[in-house]
Amino acid sequence: PSIPLASITIGLGNHYLRKASEIEAKARTSRLIRAREGVVLSAGGFIMAGNTDAFGAAGNQDFWVLKLDASGNVTWQKTFGGADWDTAQSIVQTSEGGFIVAGTTYSFGAGGGDMWVLKLTVGGVIEWQKAYGIPCCTDGANAVQQTLDGGYIVAGVNSGPGWMLKLNPLGNVVWQKTFAGSAAIRAVQQISDGGFIMAGNTGDPGDYLLLKLDENGNIGPSCAFLLDTNATVTVTNAVI
Repeated sequence: PSIPLASITIGLGNHYLRKASEIEAKARTSRLIRAREGVVLSAGGFIMAGNTDAFGAAGNQDFWVLKLDASGNVTWQKTFGGADWDTAQSIVQTSEGGFIVAGTTYSFGAGGGDMWVLKLTVGGVIEWQKAYGIPCCTDGANAVQQTLDGGYIVAGVNSGPGWMLKLNPLGNVVWQKTFAGSAAIRAVQQISDGGFIMAGNTGDPGDYLLLKLDENGNIGPSCAFLLDTNATVTVTNAVI
């Protein structure tokens, strides 16, 4: 259905919509509809991702992705989800014009919450979808970016510690890292030397966190701060 958006608050910079505050969209319903991130598209218009329980495929919450034209009119919109809670946190346009969207799923995966990543075509059709998680833990993605090699970097949390996964173009894990202590990675960006800058926050007392990693996810040969992980990867079957 077409849901009229009463208001959208957007801040532009470097061709991206910044998450200085969540973009709240109130529809003609008392149910929860929340946009988490939006991106300005190369051909004009916007793509937005968030979550809704007002309508959709199934479950308590579903991923919700909207493609808007330059005037904010809905070109297409789709929900993706399973029987439980699924919330999108980050979306970017990929080099061929499609989209990669990441967040957290409680419907699929190893158990508890898992990172959930969907690759969509320019029209919002799923190319592939996978959940990444460790059975003992609650995992989730806060940020995703396409990398210079056509793959993806996904960052978030692994039941307390920050968690980073480097994926190839088909969503297979190239490497995965976590680090000791309570923290969450909120943003990630690949830089010109092929490495990555990651920003977030620690737990108590709540300090800022900034990491510079090389292209293999390492800080340096003598640094034991980062640890390898072994996530279970699950091909999912979201209801659209």
